[in-house]
Amino acid sequence: MKLCILLLAVAAAVPACSKPNDRAPLDDEAHGLVKCQEAKVAAFQKRVTAFHRATTGRTLPADVDATLGEVGGQIETLQQIDRQLPITGANLVKDDRLRDYEKMIAEDREQAEKADKVAEDDLTDVESWADRSRTAQAAAATPPATPPPPVEEEPVAPAPAPAPPPAHTR
Repeated sequence: MKLCILLLAVAAAVPACSKPNDRAPLDDEAHGLVKCQEAKVAAFQKRVTAFHRATTGRTLPADVDATLGEVGGQIETLQQIDRQLPITGANLVKDDRLRDYEKMIAEDREQAEKADKVAEDDLTDVESWADRSRTAQAAAATPPATPPPPVEEEPVAPAPAPAPPPAHTR
């Protein structure tokens, strides 16, 4: 009987002792996810700003404008994850729900990866449109090369006929 009580006490103490140790890796993972996303958001915003500078004064086709709107939505999704993960994670830890915290980190990582991919693909598409548009504009602005004027050749007099060989007299 004493052995059963001792085993129950040890079993109850082990999870209590392991919880602080379980939290640190989860906090590290959540912090890493947030820092990684902050860097990606900054890079996406820099590319969007560069695109707008490159296309200032030009009318964008509706599909390009819509794609830029989608990029903005994906950036907002990433920023929302960055804002909510630390707060929600702290509440879950406070409520002793580490498994839910771990699950939330995995779900947020998956959602962030999808948003990253969509934003990257969409930005590549609009940047590609800008490159094609710039190339077409440059080709239209360059006048066709004019051919050089024809060279007038002076008539050449025919070469004199060769003199006949001297005759030998004998």
